[in-house]
Amino acid sequence: MELFEQIRREYEFGVGTIAGVSRKLGVHRRLVREALSSAVPAGSKPQQRRLRKLAAAAAFIDMVLLEDRRAPPKQRHTAHRIWQRLCVEVPGFSVGERSVRGYVRRRRQQLGLLQREVFVPQSYDWGVEAQCDWYEAWAVVGGERIKLQVFEMRSMASGGAYHRAYTHATQQAFLEAHERMYGDLVFDQAGNIYGTTYGGGSSGNGTVFELSPSNGGWTENVLYSFRGNNDGALPTAGVLFDNAGNLYGTTVAGGINEGGTVYELTHSVSGWTETILYDFNEAGPSGYYPFGGLIFDSSGNLYGTTSLGGVNGGGTPLVRHMN
Repeated sequence: MELFEQIRREYEFGVGTIAGVSRKLGVHRRLVREALSSAVPAGSKPQQRRLRKLAAAAAFIDMVLLEDRRAPPKQRHTAHRIWQRLCVEVPGFSVGERSVRGYVRRRRQQLGLLQREVFVPQSYDWGVEAQCDWYEAWAVVGGERIKLQVFEMRSMASGGAYHRAYTHATQQAFLEAHERMYGDLVFDQAGNIYGTTYGGGSSGNGTVFELSPSNGGWTENVLYSFRGNNDGALPTAGVLFDNAGNLYGTTVAGGINEGGTVYELTHSVSGWTETILYDFNEAGPSGYYPFGGLIFDSSGNLYGTTSLGGVNGGGTPLVRHMN
């Protein structure tokens, strides 16, 4: 490519003749003409070897391959089996197995006996479906540089993506990342949807929101914006209703001890009021960082889990007695 460019430049701005360019650059005049006719060198033609010794066996191989069309897949000849038959059934046959294999492969392609590569175009509805994958990233955790497996999910035609890092790309992490992305949504009797966001809101520390059906769409109402101090921050799980219509949930950060909280939102005429039911403490036995949601038992007690802390440092189960 560079030689062709040099030839063309020399012809146009230098010597100006084919013979002169040929003498100056030390190339054949035929190459000069080729460079002047096209800026891209012509590709070399693949040379096919003439297998003279296979000429006598070609008809036999074609016959076997054509018969294989009607045979069940498990009974069709392999290239090795065809070579074995040639050695026995064709007098004076002395071609190596490698040459037979190459010829059989080419003939199968020409006869359409090989499985064809199929391309299925992927088309998804925008904002309705998503794609996800894992990738590797390095991070400094606790002063040590470690390799993390990062889950990424992106809605179709969306400029934003959800990322969550794990130490290992396990099935449990894969399913948890889906849950963390979508959160837990609940409905009330009127058909409104309630959930949480991990970020955003007035202070950027997450919200509890309500979506109400309106004119064929949905209208959002932020019930509570976490401030990131004693009221908690960064809810990763959804919310839970009690029989009185109050909402319960967890935040993974914030609170008095910065270990996360269990909160209650009570509805009144003036709006929703938050009450902290429990503050998690990294130094305490109850654990901290409650990533998961809550459930009620038949007595009205709340149950959940923390991801870290406890006696062994691996998290704890949680029960909050409401009576």
